[in-house]
Amino acid sequence: MKLVLPTILTLCCSVVILLVDPARQRGSMIEPSDIAPSAMPDRVGAWLRSNSNEELPHAYPPHNEVWERVTVYRPQGVETADAAFVRVIIAQDRRDLLAYEPSYAMRIGGWTPEGAEATNGLTVSRHARREGPLREMLTIETAYVAPGEWGASRGVIDDAQPDGPGWPGPGAVVQLLTTSPAEDPGALRQMVRDTAAELAAAMAPERAP
Repeated sequence: MKLVLPTILTLCCSVVILLVDPARQRGSMIEPSDIAPSAMPDRVGAWLRSNSNEELPHAYPPHNEVWERVTVYRPQGVETADAAFVRVIIAQDRRDLLAYEPSYAMRIGGWTPEGAEATNGLTVSRHARREGPLREMLTIETAYVAPGEWGASRGVIDDAQPDGPGWPGPGAVVQLLTTSPAEDPGALRQMVRDTAAELAAAMAPERAP
């Protein structure tokens, strides 16, 4: 009889620990490639996809799995024009997306932030770099994506409902990088917004209880 009460208490404690265990309460980790968009279109307005393989900088290696693709576009018929880069990043753990925040990531390439503003659903940030006597400028337009929502503010990711204790859940970033395009990148900008909306919808079920 003396052993019955301690046994019951031990079982009760075990059940409580099992129920509140963060590893059990967190949502399942997505496989980023499962919701990644298919190959970007060959033509977007007056822009044609290039076969170039390019990498854009990020601030530090991710801790969990991240899917990334950079697609290069050039204005049709303008061979010498600067390219436009569309980058899509999908992270199992949205905290890893901080590495792709323009103000951090572009410093790796020697670029200095020159201000940012939210416009048309995207955060537009400008960056400068001096190479000898020349001063280069580039613009990055960023959409932040969380399950079920997207927008220009990083708060979309930071304030999203977590999947469980200690586990924020997935997120994504879609970016358009341009220098001095010979063609208006408006069509590419719309593709960034459309891609962000598609990813937000694709991740939404991950937040369901």
